[in-house]
Amino acid sequence: MKKNTITYLNNTGIFSEIDIHFARFILRFSVDQDPDIFLAAALVSRSTASGDICLNLDSMSETVLFEEPAGRDPVFCPPAVKWRQKLKAHTAVGKPGDRCPLILDDHNRLYLYRYWEYEKKLSSAIRNRAAGELADFKPGKVKACLDRLFPAVDEGVDWQKVAAVIALLKRFSVITGGPGSGKTHAIAGILAFILECTARSKLNICLTAPTGKAAARLGESILQAREHLNCSRPVKDGIPGDVFTIHRLLRPITGTPYFRYNSDNLLAADVVVVDEASMVDLALMSKLLQAVAPDARLLIVGDKDQLASVEAGSVLGDICDRQVIHGFSKAFLKPIEKFSGTAMEYFAQMPENGSALQDCICVLQKNYRFSSQSGIGAISRAINLGDIEKSMALLKNPSETAVEWAEISTPNNLSRQLAQMIIDGYGKYLTIKDPVLAMDAFNKFKILCALKIGPFGVKAVNNLAEEVLRRENLILNDPLASYPWYKGRPVLITRNDYNLGLFNG
Repeated sequence: MKKNTITYLNNTGIFSEIDIHFARFILRFSVDQDPDIFLAAALVSRSTASGDICLNLDSMSETVLFEEPAGRDPVFCPPAVKWRQKLKAHTAVGKPGDRCPLILDDHNRLYLYRYWEYEKKLSSAIRNRAAGELADFKPGKVKACLDRLFPAVDEGVDWQKVAAVIALLKRFSVITGGPGSGKTHAIAGILAFILECTARSKLNICLTAPTGKAAARLGESILQAREHLNCSRPVKDGIPGDVFTIHRLLRPITGTPYFRYNSDNLLAADVVVVDEASMVDLALMSKLLQAVAPDARLLIVGDKDQLASVEAGSVLGDICDRQVIHGFSKAFLKPIEKFSGTAMEYFAQMPENGSALQDCICVLQKNYRFSSQSGIGAISRAINLGDIEKSMALLKNPSETAVEWAEISTPNNLSRQLAQMIIDGYGKYLTIKDPVLAMDAFNKFKILCALKIGPFGVKAVNNLAEEVLRRENLILNDPLASYPWYKGRPVLITRNDYNLGLFNG
């Protein structure tokens, strides 16, 4: 790459200002202003901002970064071997274990130092927790408790029972499944199961989620689910209804990226449950695991195919290996069979020399909301597999009325398509006087938008909904409220207010 390429890269707009500033900072470590080093630094900064925790040199090797104007050569990334040699020789780049701004590992992955450290600490914590099993339990008592809390619904494997056994025996467990797979019900049952099997009069249980909305939803669901459990009142009362966001649980130190609870000041918790874990990024998950006591149980719950984290690192997806078929080691299948009553042949058996993590993951495979043969089930499977052609074919030729595809090319078409849905979906809640009942009615209908702005974005669709409801006299002007406020207007909290008990999301 030519020397003047640095100047050109500064002006292309493909890198943010922080990418450029970071790349310039890295160049200060050497007299030689090598454009390949500048490019690597800018790319790893951009990759992190885009949600990746590192830059893979092999995947970028000799690729065209972008086409330059006529008369100039296109900008290529250098060959991986040459790029690696230059980076290894640079004083700002270290190997794993060094304290340098950039870390280059043996697999040609280039990291910002702190993301390499987050990954190292997280992987170490998970490996330590995944190893071994907790105290021995009496099979008869455990099976009786399991059958009572998770009564048989049909033949085949009860994956919620399997998840409960894993959570009892392991200090680290992962429960993943799609919408309607019973994750929240499983959490309540598992907590009751652990309380009964450990014969502890009280366990300090912390429930947490990444956002205020997810925390509130989990709290409501747990309170409802625990009342339907077949267990004693003291056990039900031992399952908390209070749920904290991860930040509130760890207590951030203002003006720093650190938390009050950390490896030197552990959470006083016997069990920590993290819901909607797919939204938790690498940095936050690493800090959370550092703060959980080594002998505490940690349950990670979420949909590996949904709601990826905004910041860098798709932790839950990486732990679950996404499309990999999950199974258990032969040694761990024995307690699963003994406690759950399900024969070994129903499970995929994994190699004995595999990772200990394989025995910590349970995929809830039964959907209680819709059948796998339904249109929604078929479409979700095709989307998760990345099969675009099949997804579009199912959308355009649905097998049932639950799915409908409509070509909407203009805002007028959108208005015609949604008007009656808006009246039917939102009209009822606006006529209900009781706030709790009104919220329940409001939550039964949702319009999801892929965009925030533009004619098909959130703002435009919200305006359309209000316009339609005003035309139908379902939104009435309140003399005590100024425009755009009206009785029943939905409000989304965007900033925490501890005095009112309202939180972001």
